[in-house]
Amino acid sequence: MMPLTKDQITECVIQRLDQDLVSKNHWAEVAQEMLIKNCHQTDLAITELAIALESFHHQYKSAVVKSNNLLDDLLIKCLSMVDWKKVSKSRYSLS
Repeated sequence: MMPLTKDQITECVIQRLDQDLVSKNHWAEVAQEMLIKNCHQTDLAITELAIALESFHHQYKSAVVKSNNLLDDLLIKCLSMVDWKKVSKSRYSLS
């Protein structure tokens, strides 16, 4: 079995965000807020949204999964492999 690549893990995150309507709408709204906040400077907005997405998912993991166990280790590894800028850009293509 081949290990998952960074691109595969990133695509899984994008697909999951797209499948959940509440999440999809929430992050599209946040993306628009970031764009307005950054005076429509897309690169800055994408970077800020990437930071917000990564932070949220790490906080969510910490709230849901206990530390120092296999699931925690796997999620930390997977979340560290996500290309958060690519995920962020995907939120702008939806809005």
